[in-house]
Amino acid sequence: MNIDFRDYAASILQGDKVRLRALEEDDLPLLATWWNDPTWMVFQNAKITPTPHSSTIDMFRTWSGNKDASNFGFSIEEAASKELVGHVTVWGIDPIVRAGTLAIIIGGEHVGRGLGTDAMRVVLRFAFEELGINKIELSVWEYNSRALRTYERVGFVVEGSRRAATIHAGQYWAQIQMGILRSEYLEIR
Repeated sequence: MNIDFRDYAASILQGDKVRLRALEEDDLPLLATWWNDPTWMVFQNAKITPTPHSSTIDMFRTWSGNKDASNFGFSIEEAASKELVGHVTVWGIDPIVRAGTLAIIIGGEHVGRGLGTDAMRVVLRFAFEELGINKIELSVWEYNSRALRTYERVGFVVEGSRRAATIHAGQYWAQIQMGILRSEYLEIR
């Protein structure tokens, strides 16, 4: 197999619309603001409970330290404008079964432009082709239909659910468990 490693290295973190890059200190205030915005928090967390900015910033630093094999994280920037649009991480990578859990956030004003879908494709390529991970899994609330469609579009399948796992507006909602195997990714890439 003849591989041009310069092209490979230049493209591994690049999508059609976004580029994954290292977290920068300047990213942290905006990421913390997005994470703590109740109108978006309802899609990320079981409870709408903002955390101190400093705690949220520490969380993003931990996710993006890229210091060991158990997790990695990147800021997501729009390729054309180089504007920060979100963050993605895969954490808890098991060294034996090579599986990790994905979390992604796209800033509210950037939702609906295909940036999250493109970022998901890039992070899956990086995880499966560069790191040799065998499975990526995630959880999503059943009412987050936009995210469910995105995850299915990039190859995730529903593996199960946790019924009545959260309550919002007086109603109980399930947490959907999804996953994609390396072999499934290779079939659709």
